Parts: sequence; C-alpha cells; structure tokens
Amino acid sequence: MFDVYMKDFFQQLNLLFLILLSGQVFFCLVVVLLNSGPEYAAQQRDSELFDTLLPIFILSMTFAVHLIDRQRLKRGVLLGSLEEKLRFYRSSVYFRLLLMEATNIFAIVIALVEGKLHYSVYFLIGLMAFFYFRPSQLQFMEDYNEEGER
Repeated sequence: MFDVYMKDFFQQLNLLFLILLSGQVFFCLVVVLLNSGPEYAAQQRDSELFDTLLPIFILSMTFAVHLIDRQRLKRGVLLGSLEEKLRFYRSSVYFRLLLMEATNIFAIVIALVEGKLHYSVYFLIGLMAFFYFRPSQLQFMEDYNEEGER
C-alpha cells in the first residue's frame, strides 16, 4: 500500500520539478532569442555591477537553501509516521525548488534587462543547483531513516 502511495507521491513531485524546469528553460530560450537579434549590440549596457553581484547572489542563495533544507530535515526526522514525514518532505521540496527557481528567473531577467547573453552562464549554474535539489525517493529514504522499496 505505502509503496504504491510513495511511488505516486514521488511521481507527482518529479512532475512538478519537470514543469518548473521546463518553464525556466523556455524563459531562458526566449531571452536568448530576444537578445540575439540585430538590435542586440545596441541594447547592451556598460554596467558591470551584475558581473560580480549575480554569481555571488546565485551561490549564496544555493548555500542558504541547502542550510535551510538541512535545518528543516532535523525537524522532519523527528516526526512519527511516514505520512507526516512525506507531507513535511513535500513542503521542503516546494520551498527549495521555488527559491532556486526564483534565483534562476532573477538571472534570466538580468540577462534580458542588461542585454548580455553571458549572464545565461549564471543561469546554467543555478540550473545545476536546481537539479541538485530535485526530489528523490532514495534521498528521502536516507534522510528520513525510512525503509522500503527503492
């Protein structure tokens, strides 16, 4: 019973992950297309503020999401039933994915506003962090000390 429930539970979480991922990638592609036209060179700004700020922001947000997730895990492990742990894990997944998505959207918007495609590299770094925080049944089992079909 619980194996079927957990399989469905993680399929739903992974579907959410894929939807958020595809939205970010689609938005980035739109920005790349908008910034690759002939008027692209005229649109670029000379500001170098985001050359330093953007990587610091992405790395610090990734680190902050990791720390918050580890703090939440300490509370989640103490929950009694598997069902309570799964609900808690779902809210943790929502939290970390949405924060990382917001970080990535910020990088894409800066690339659009500044007209500099090299800021898309920072989006790719954020995307790697987004993949790091994806939901995983195996990771749930290890983190929450649960046994079951993997």
